[in-house]
Amino acid sequence: MSEKKLVVLGIPWDVDTEGLREYMLKFGELEDCIVMKELKIVFLSVKFPSIDNAHESF
Repeated sequence: MSEKKLVVLGIPWDVDTEGLREYMLKFGELEDCIVMKELKIVFLSVKFPSIDNAHESF
């Protein structure tokens, strides 16, 4: 997996892609951002254009 990508499992069901995008933009530009809901499991995937932005999100 790329060091620029963040994947998180078990986030609250009410989180949506737009809300996630708004929150993650405070760490810098995003290449991709999506919230996926599958069989009662919610997870997100965010890809940053640089490793520095990804590290800042922690």
